[in-house]
Amino acid sequence: MISPKKEYLIEIFLKRAKYDILFEHILNYRFTLLKDNYRHVSKENLEKIRKKYNYKEFYKRASPLIDKRFSVEEIEEINKFLSSPGGKKMMNNDFASKLSETMEEIMEDVGKKMISLNKGRNI
Repeated sequence: MISPKKEYLIEIFLKRAKYDILFEHILNYRFTLLKDNYRHVSKENLEKIRKKYNYKEFYKRASPLIDKRFSVEEIEEINKFLSSPGGKKMMNNDFASKLSETMEEIMEDVGKKMISLNKGRNI
């Protein structure tokens, strides 16, 4: 069980680190892949999956992982940095958006190459 103080610090960390933006970008990318590669899945089922995997679900799963990997003191240090001028600059919306767009482009390229390999083509 995560202590209330640590739970609060984790929530601040995820907000300051803009994980909600990153999560949405990655989730949207994954759903594009689902639609493109699993055309037999109905729109209704895709919508059910989309509703299930929201930021609250991500947070519920991420909190225990962060709890295992960071102490209260470490999370406080990370949060202190993220609230500093340099941390804020690093995590501004444009940076988070560009970072997730770059990740999506890389993931898309890797996905295309994997599909090509699966079809027996050389890359």
